[in-house]
Amino acid sequence: ASLVVDHPKAWSLSCSLPSDEQRTNEHKRCTLHAADLSEALDAPVLIGQTQRQEWQVDGVDHAIELDGLASVQPPVTLIDDLAAIVRAARDVFGGRLPYPRYVFQALFTGEGYGGLEHRDSSTLLMPRTSLTTPKGYRDFLGLAAHELFHAWNVKRMRPVEFWDYDYEAENYTRLLWLMEGWTAYYDDLLVTRAGRMTHRDYCAAMAKNVQGMRASPGRFELSLEDSSFDAWIRLYRPDENTRNSSQNYYGNGAVAAMCLDLDIRRVTGGARSLDDVLRALWQSTYERGRGYELEDVHRAVEEVA
Repeated sequence: ASLVVDHPKAWSLSCSLPSDEQRTNEHKRCTLHAADLSEALDAPVLIGQTQRQEWQVDGVDHAIELDGLASVQPPVTLIDDLAAIVRAARDVFGGRLPYPRYVFQALFTGEGYGGLEHRDSSTLLMPRTSLTTPKGYRDFLGLAAHELFHAWNVKRMRPVEFWDYDYEAENYTRLLWLMEGWTAYYDDLLVTRAGRMTHRDYCAAMAKNVQGMRASPGRFELSLEDSSFDAWIRLYRPDENTRNSSQNYYGNGAVAAMCLDLDIRRVTGGARSLDDVLRALWQSTYERGRGYELEDVHRAVEEVA
């Protein structure tokens, strides 16, 4: 499929799909090329008057498109910080980047927070003032690390029930505690490994996750697996009883990942970690062209530890 976009010359267009650009007297014409429907749907297009910064890691092009900053200037270390995080994520899975190019589409507003992963890009939403304080900037780097990590864990390595998506109905899985929870564990960890977060700040972030878990009585009522399966009707449709009847597979999944990581390090004398589990799961499933099941996760943990 091809998507043709005409836009004013003063605007820029950002998308992870390969493209061709032509100029006329009045506008630019950009033609985006997608191999199939899934590739087209998984590559958002950001168009407007944005700021773009580019860099390479291992010869692979990376970029960040900054939209809505107004008078706020991005930190001068932004490219170096993101490049360090990319390298930290790469090392978890064996030292090779899985994508041909990657772009962060960073949308800044007065308030708001969130992100969405895509195969070769991610969309980030943050308050523009987050770039003006040390904590706010750490939060931004953590969000970028989270969505980048999904390029491996979720967009490529994923459960068998997500191997082919049904775009006409809900897609159910009991493994969101791994897909999102383990990713939530690694986001601040990657920022720390990249040297952009102190150990003290990292421990404080993990303590906050533990405190959030302990303040959620619903964890005694609904397991992480069942909370994953019920995401459509619980996490995304919260009510006054949600905290008492279920648990958040993001934060609590991160605590579970931390406990598993620490246990693996303990029983192997520090020789192995959760990194090795992810690498083994990647090699035994995604690299063999298939989605994983819970048994594959168990097998990877047992082989490593």
